[in-house]
Amino acid sequence: MRNDPLKFVLISFSCNFWGLTALRALLDSAAACGVSIYVDVVHNGKSNDQINHFRSCAGRCDNSTVAHVTAYEDVFQLVENYAEFPGTEFNRHLRHHGLVLSWLIKYWLPVGRHYFLDHDAIANLPFAGWLSGIASSISENLFVFPRYHQEPKSLTAPMFMCDTSVRERLAQFCDLGWTTGVVAYQRQKVSGGSERFYTDHQLERDIRRDFFDDTLHNVVRFLLSRWPEIAQQLAVRNWEHLQHVSFGGDRPIVPAQVRLIDEAIMHRFQPEYFSYDRSSLVYGRFEEHLKKIGLFDKFRTKFLQ
Repeated sequence: MRNDPLKFVLISFSCNFWGLTALRALLDSAAACGVSIYVDVVHNGKSNDQINHFRSCAGRCDNSTVAHVTAYEDVFQLVENYAEFPGTEFNRHLRHHGLVLSWLIKYWLPVGRHYFLDHDAIANLPFAGWLSGIASSISENLFVFPRYHQEPKSLTAPMFMCDTSVRERLAQFCDLGWTTGVVAYQRQKVSGGSERFYTDHQLERDIRRDFFDDTLHNVVRFLLSRWPEIAQQLAVRNWEHLQHVSFGGDRPIVPAQVRLIDEAIMHRFQPEYFSYDRSSLVYGRFEEHLKKIGLFDKFRTKFLQ
């Protein structure tokens, strides 16, 4: 077990309820396992009222430290929270998950290993102990991505690890390059029409995607194309004891996901988590999904009365 705290980054986007649920589960895991952790909660695309309410709900936990950060704080003169000025094209770009990651990894976070936890990733009680136990085995890696055996793959969800010393390699990489959808799913227009590999390393094959649309895809390609030897410092890993709520688009209904959401309704969500979220786009999509999987009435009875 490690003595120094595991450092987590939790980007709470648009709504409070997912981030509060994920944070509570993480803190409960750390307390149950006796593991010291440090969590930076980064509030992105949320009003000041939402952020203040999140802070009041989060509380404190022994053996853990939680800090609250507003995305891009201290970047813009006289503007503490860009989300208080909605409606501009600039605002839309700032909300993008990839651009927030660029700011955090390249500029804001201290140098060291950080575990970036999705705001809808739920840790089971053994998680913190398990992660503390395997942390030394990934201590030489700059990035550790989640392992997927089939599409849709993600380099970020439910969690990835980044050693922010990688910023030295990314100084010439444009911040907008962290955003997705450069080819807008029109890969047939790309020379060759398929993903280009720069090494013989199996990792490149493990993280390939049918479309070039992942938040970190451009970042990884930039690194590999210029320093192919860096493949030895990248890895994929099964994150054990960590569940991820994933839905949307034309994805089919997955029974395991329905059970996960049902468990959150019964045991994890709290009524106060939703107090400032009803106008959130993320909440609206969640409510639509609840209706699709037949859990909205149970949710409404418990939280919306």
